[in-house]
Amino acid sequence: MRKYGVFCVDDDNIINNVTKFQINSVANKGVHIVESFDDPLEAMHELKNYDRDNIDISVCLVDFQMPKMQGDQFIRSLKQHFPACRCIMLSGNSSAALVSDLVEDNLLEYYISKPWEKLDLLEKINNCLPINAKLSL
Repeated sequence: MRKYGVFCVDDDNIINNVTKFQINSVANKGVHIVESFDDPLEAMHELKNYDRDNIDISVCLVDFQMPKMQGDQFIRSLKQHFPACRCIMLSGNSSAALVSDLVEDNLLEYYISKPWEKLDLLEKINNCLPINAKLSL
């Protein structure tokens, strides 16, 4: 059975733990893989491994302000490798111009400000998942 990945990339491990917990609370363990990374470069490497393991790189939640690589740069790189991946920026501090550029280039599905509402986040993730891989909301 094909598995669908929902990935969180944020340098704050508290954010990663909370988003993973919230997503896992409604995920189907037989359908979804939920993983987080605190380093965008490591995330890119690991996502390629997941892809090789036949896991669909479906949704990435990405922070804007991270060391080594900003979120907009990460999303642009991610879309080069995984053009079908849907991206959601989850950030408390970002550049409006750079986020706008991502939207104009059809690289970003949603922008969610920190702190977020759990149901809003889960609904937006669901909107990004294929019909056969929806979360149980």
